[in-house]
Amino acid sequence: MKCSIKLLLLLVLALVFTFPKITFATNPTNPIDANTIVFVLAWEGFKNPKRVAAAKQKNERIKKAASKFWEEGMDCKFMIEKEAYKYARKNKGTIVGEFVTKLSTQGGEGTFDIREGNTKKILSVRLPFNKLDHADLAYAMMHGQFMLRNLNTFKKPTKELPQKYGHLLKQKTLLVSEENLSKRFTADDLAKAYPHKVKVVSFEELNEAILTKDDRYLVLYEASEGGNVTTGTYPYWNIYQPSDGVVVARHAGNVKGLSEVDINLFIKRTSK
Repeated sequence: MKCSIKLLLLLVLALVFTFPKITFATNPTNPIDANTIVFVLAWEGFKNPKRVAAAKQKNERIKKAASKFWEEGMDCKFMIEKEAYKYARKNKGTIVGEFVTKLSTQGGEGTFDIREGNTKKILSVRLPFNKLDHADLAYAMMHGQFMLRNLNTFKKPTKELPQKYGHLLKQKTLLVSEENLSKRFTADDLAKAYPHKVKVVSFEELNEAILTKDDRYLVLYEASEGGNVTTGTYPYWNIYQPSDGVVVARHAGNVKGLSEVDINLFIKRTSK
């Protein structure tokens, strides 16, 4: 009987040490354990020279932004869509980053999507749908990485975290582009509505703060979401910290543009 028990114990120990252990991602800055990201490039095989030139310009901007703003220590590759997902399916630890423009009868929407090789979406960053300049690419990559780093911590990483980051509104100056103001909501109206430090700047100055990751500022960044044929797209306002990709707060605004209502909502949502 004792011999049988000893043999059983030896068998159990052998099974424990010979079966492969199941491991999980433990790197807090890269919870999905990806070591490679493939950025989807625009196809350049058009017959129309203007379309070819536009595709090449977009691709150069993506490559430049990735070299400067993708900081996750991953190997960055660049391929057209079909090749990108094919590569990701064959190579474990690969994710795909794709800039997507959606046009419909409801308006338009731009996003930066990070997906697995089977095209399952991991996260999505809202962007303007009608342009993709250097600052938009920088914003997309910085905020995308912030969301990626927090996948293990937050069940819904696309949600804003106003209770956690709301204090930044009191600490830093908010930059607002003069293009977002109007006769309906002027710089004076903004100064009265926003209780913290705020500065109205040109669109170029706002973009410069994003591109240089200026730690002194927060930026009011305008993305887009679907509207309709009559009204066009709705603005999707983000208060964004360019130094590390954090979006302090966000919400879908009114199609008529920035207003006191938007500012009040930001203050309310970031107040504990």
